[in-house]
Amino acid sequence: PFFDNLIEKLDVPADPPTEIKVITMKYADAVELASLLSQLISGQSQSARSSDRSGSRRQRSTPFPAIAEQNRQDRENVQRQIRNQVQTDQNSARNAVQAALGDVVEQFSDLMTVIADERTNSIVVSGTKSDIALITRVIGDLDVVLAQVRLEVVIAEVTLSESIQRGIDAFGLVYDQASGSFELFPRLPGLSTVNSDAATVAGVLSSGGTISNITIDALIASAKGNSSINLLSVPTLTTTHNKEASIILGEARPIVTSTQQSVSIGGGSYSSFQFQDIGIELVVKPVIGPNDVVQLEIDQKVDDIGPNPVTINGEEQPVIIRRQATSYVSVKNNQLVVLGGLQRNSVTKTKNKMWLLGDIPLVGGLFSKKSDVTNRTELLIFIKPEVIRNTDEADQDAREVIRKFNPSDEDARALQDLTGENMTRALEGAPPPEETKPEKVRAPARHLR
Repeated sequence: PFFDNLIEKLDVPADPPTEIKVITMKYADAVELASLLSQLISGQSQSARSSDRSGSRRQRSTPFPAIAEQNRQDRENVQRQIRNQVQTDQNSARNAVQAALGDVVEQFSDLMTVIADERTNSIVVSGTKSDIALITRVIGDLDVVLAQVRLEVVIAEVTLSESIQRGIDAFGLVYDQASGSFELFPRLPGLSTVNSDAATVAGVLSSGGTISNITIDALIASAKGNSSINLLSVPTLTTTHNKEASIILGEARPIVTSTQQSVSIGGGSYSSFQFQDIGIELVVKPVIGPNDVVQLEIDQKVDDIGPNPVTINGEEQPVIIRRQATSYVSVKNNQLVVLGGLQRNSVTKTKNKMWLLGDIPLVGGLFSKKSDVTNRTELLIFIKPEVIRNTDEADQDAREVIRKFNPSDEDARALQDLTGENMTRALEGAPPPEETKPEKVRAPARHLR
């Protein structure tokens, strides 16, 4: 009777009640996060099923005691021993069950489902109470604000010559092999020695390096006083952790892709073309590590139109010259990275002639001279990352950028009001406070004599 009553109490439907909950994302993307959670749930379900199958095989291999063959007195003795054992070890059994349930709670059940709603950027979850509690905790840990990185970039092209063999020399930076550091020329006042962690100088600065104690403003000031430096762009990019930021400087040119002859009367041909970006493309992907160390994956691509076009199927096609490099650099917060080595040789045809005499037909060539001038240029890219951890740091960074414009006192007050109390009122829909204008005091009238 004891086992019959025990089996009757245990052999009941055990469908756990399920719940549905909608969790709205604050910062994360619902579709990406739902895909990650689905992989986590499916992986745990497969692991649980594998454990159940192995446990079933072990259970089948263990023989059950042949209680049916015992006599009535033996069965009563067994029942009495079981009841005594249950009463004696009740506390330890309860602790063991709680420990087992603790492991189960940390696992998702087979009833757990996760669906993303892209329109509202929400995640709809369904499962048991323990499933909902666990998934809510996991989503809360993942739905956080990612740190941002502000990238100050200087893209410059340096014309090389006999006195400037490397582009980095034009900025007044010299690599000292004895000390393993970059040193500044005395013509840049106020700047001290800068260190290089991984720079390899062998004719050109090809692998890149990190520089400390120098600012973007100092580089720009140095470039303005040097005619061999051409500042192509000084952009500022902002991106989040592990997200790419890119900039393209150039133009889109039509490139003929195919030419077909018309089969209609009159013949003729028509061409298909597509636009291709020609210029400088920079892609930076920052990964923020511990202690504000930023790992930068930098892709540089420079496309130029070659001087000698080719003719294909009667169509003149430009030759695209490409210079491309990929670098991986680890740099500290607010430390400067310099990348160089992308050099190019170009030939410019020049003609010098005497006034009037050089334009005389037939004999003008005697009073003129043609020559080919070879120009060597090198592309340099300076990148300075700044880690922005939260919204307060982002607000402070924005105020510092505004201060760099050096506005007048009146404009500064207007910008401060716009980013302060008046901006809050505008977001809340409240009217701005009325300004109190001083009353005009009329001067006493004068009587003319």
